[in-house]
Amino acid sequence: MTAAPADLLFTGGSVATLNPARSRATTVAVTGGRISAVGHDEVRELIGPHTEVVDLTGRMLLPGFQDAHIHPVLAGLEYARCNLTGTSDAASTLAAVRTYAEEHPELPWIVGGGWSMEAFDGGTPTARLLDTVVPDRPVFLPNRDHHGGGPTPEPWTSPASPGTPRIPSADASNAMPTASRPACSRSRRWS
Repeated sequence: MTAAPADLLFTGGSVATLNPARSRATTVAVTGGRISAVGHDEVRELIGPHTEVVDLTGRMLLPGFQDAHIHPVLAGLEYARCNLTGTSDAASTLAAVRTYAEEHPELPWIVGGGWSMEAFDGGTPTARLLDTVVPDRPVFLPNRDHHGGGPTPEPWTSPASPGTPRIPSADASNAMPTASRPACSRSRRWS
């Protein structure tokens, strides 16, 4: 193999090529951020003095897909509302929600988002936690990746603030006790 040395070389395991014509390989070379060779021991010839060699120790190397996407509208709304992106734990998140609610007593709902899943046991703030800081209004706060969110139970279980519609839910988890049910859920469906 006569080519420039690879920047990175994976070896010592199996490689899932997803290519029916060449389904088996044990070594992959990467040069300039692109796969430059796939094969077996012959690819090791691309190891140069500055090549980083990763020993797979028998593990499988799989092709990956990196999805870098953004939600600019949701992020913009988040910054204009109850912005929780600077919080890092449950206490700072709840303090920010409380402060925002106190500064905006005229709002029938507390909306915003940006909390971190790592900040809460189970990955989500519970209705009980949110009720400790905003006991008088519904709260809707999607998480930091904007893929999870749900309101506190008031809109589902009792008449909401005047002028705020009651929103029925198709999710059976709404029958859970208010205190323990997550206030935010990825699987919640609204109808």
